[in-house]
Amino acid sequence: MKVMLQVSTGFFDRCTAGSAAEVGSMLESMMKRFQVSGVIYGWGRRDGLFETILEVAHRNGTEAYLWLPVFADVRDREAADPMVFVGRMKKKEVSRVPGEEFNFVCPGSSANRKAVMAAYDELSRDCVPDGVFLDRIRYPTAASGLRWRDVPSTTGAHPRTTRADARCPR
Repeated sequence: MKVMLQVSTGFFDRCTAGSAAEVGSMLESMMKRFQVSGVIYGWGRRDGLFETILEVAHRNGTEAYLWLPVFADVRDREAADPMVFVGRMKKKEVSRVPGEEFNFVCPGSSANRKAVMAAYDELSRDCVPDGVFLDRIRYPTAASGLRWRDVPSTTGAHPRTTRADARCPR
């Protein structure tokens, strides 16, 4: 069975992975144990880390894809256009790992789309990935604390099959 390895290196504001050598060694070990079809990595940076991941992947005959969150866990949350909830849609508290926010930004905002491209440019400035794994390209879900049963249905259909009462502020 072929597997895709996903190497989480942290967040935009902090790298939580070990050194480039440590991550490279771990990746080499995994490549020897499994039939790896590709590696997804990102998005916390450290000197030499991404380059090492690409080198190990290529040496083992696989491609490496930059993991890039799009509409949640964005680089500059304060500058992003947020998603606004209207009507009776409510947010509820959910269990979260401390320090891991999962707040969505507006996918219709040109500023947010430009920010995604700027994040890609920065993350790939020293080494170009073989491709990009785009993550969190969706409207908010229960993972972000929404209780869908609180969304009013205007059609009688289940709320998940109707448009969400979420919109961009602009």
